[in-house]
Amino acid sequence: MDDRIRSAMTIDLRFRKRERLRRRGDFARVYAAGRAASDQLLVIYVLENGLNWSRLGLSVGKRVGGAVRRNRIRRRLREAFRKNKADFPIGLDMICVVKPGADSTVTEWAESLRVLVAKAARRRAPSALASKPESALQKEDKPSAPDPPPRARPPKRIRRD
Repeated sequence: MDDRIRSAMTIDLRFRKRERLRRRGDFARVYAAGRAASDQLLVIYVLENGLNWSRLGLSVGKRVGGAVRRNRIRRRLREAFRKNKADFPIGLDMICVVKPGADSTVTEWAESLRVLVAKAARRRAPSALASKPESALQKEDKPSAPDPPPRARPPKRIRRD
């Protein structure tokens, strides 16, 4: 078999840098305008990103546990995303917020991710798009430079005394 055909048939299972949400502005944009879905393990926020690939952001707070536990959960979530990214819709920014007390295997995280991303993606678009006039919606269909992310605050953190 030709090398070009073989390389086109293989699925890229790497977790590339471009597939990660890293900037604060990206997180704020998804929190502010994204759709949410949750289960007993995760809350997922999803927003279209206009790219040809999906990106993943993780938020594992101190309430989940110590650093070792939080990092283990992050590794498992990244692995679940990496192995199943072909199953996710293309062009989404996803933020996974881990609920306290949640610690599962990679397969359980993967199943939760698949179900919640599909659930959030099916939900209606935010009301901001619905309130725009039709001419503004047609202008968005044309390729242009992406708008800067809104200056929104991330969700408030609960302080423990």
